[in-house]
Amino acid sequence: MQFEMKGILPLSAFAVFVLPAPGTFGSDVARDQLLLLHAARVAEVRGSVAAGEGPLADAWAALRARAEAILAAETDYSVTYNESVPASGNPHDYYSTGPYWWPDPESEDGLPYIRRDGEFNPERDRVSDRDPLHNMVGDVRTLAYTFALSGEERFAERAARLVRVWFLDEATHMRPNLNHAQAIPGRVPGRGTGIIDTHVFVYLVDALLLLEASRAWGDADARAMRAWMNDFLDWLLAHPHGRHERRARNNHGSAFDLQAVSLALYTGRTHLARIILEEDTMSRIGAHISVDGRQPLEIARTRSWSYTTENLRHFMRLGLLARHVGVELFGYKAETGGSINVALEFALPYVCDREAWPYEQVTAWQTEYIREVLTVAYEVYPEMKGGVDEALQCLGEPAEEDVFFLQFIRPVRSER
Repeated sequence: MQFEMKGILPLSAFAVFVLPAPGTFGSDVARDQLLLLHAARVAEVRGSVAAGEGPLADAWAALRARAEAILAAETDYSVTYNESVPASGNPHDYYSTGPYWWPDPESEDGLPYIRRDGEFNPERDRVSDRDPLHNMVGDVRTLAYTFALSGEERFAERAARLVRVWFLDEATHMRPNLNHAQAIPGRVPGRGTGIIDTHVFVYLVDALLLLEASRAWGDADARAMRAWMNDFLDWLLAHPHGRHERRARNNHGSAFDLQAVSLALYTGRTHLARIILEEDTMSRIGAHISVDGRQPLEIARTRSWSYTTENLRHFMRLGLLARHVGVELFGYKAETGGSINVALEFALPYVCDREAWPYEQVTAWQTEYIREVLTVAYEVYPEMKGGVDEALQCLGEPAEEDVFFLQFIRPVRSER
């Protein structure tokens, strides 16, 4: 199958993606590539699916079918569609509730809520903006990937609309803050821990960069979106909620770095990205990871495997982002002996022998975090390829929705 119809961009159009020019939002360096994803991998995969055969044929058919379903559904998302208005009274403010907080059975009205670690309260996705946000980002990713692989503008057009409705349109936009994220009824109207709700922005910025090759997402859209993300990044750095998360010593701290660095790179503030990586992330590696590879604050949780592998995934992603500004995290070893690769070495045996995991895991065993970690590790830790490959074999085939992201995130080569 060859893509030669009118309106289809050539393969070469997807080889380079340009971030803001120097001077934009305080930028000191212009970049010519995607952030977590690798433009060369996107181009490589596009050539494969264009040929209409090979191991990605079924995954491509599934991705395209999901994109077609999104077009047919015509579903928009907005914080203003939520009937639960935050304490500010402003429907343009994002609102969510804490995942592990439940009504107090000893209280007549259930207030104040009480914490049950590891037990998700299904109420949070009935009353909050978290689920619509994640659905919107998921739809935009699917559409952007489908556009990048097919060149068909109709997918980019729908993605552009979804982004405008959520972030930019006057009637439906979200204000660039998380003042009321992960509120606890009867206790607080919002918390710094709620900043992890928008960790999906890490996916979104690459999708936006992919859309910049389309006619549907013009220069004015790109400038407006970078301005929104710039304002949001300023909020992250200045608001007490953001300062709280930046000080967090568990996975919330690494998730803060991941979000702040990706937004700094997207908005051209590369000097800021470098500062966060060198001053915050490097110290986190030593604080989060013991010399034997354990992550003490993660294994102490009731979902210890989930948090251990999620935090490791944060560090792997930060390692990829750090390469944009010449910071090396994959080979970094803290004075305490902690490092990304020693954390991976600790987790690796349990991928194939989950029953041997000696810590508590009250919810289902998760594989999506460690699969991504292994996908990146296969390229950046060549000395571990044997064990990594064996672990990947134990995991089996990835979920359909993960196939292309895993293809795109693989580093082109080890640069250690």
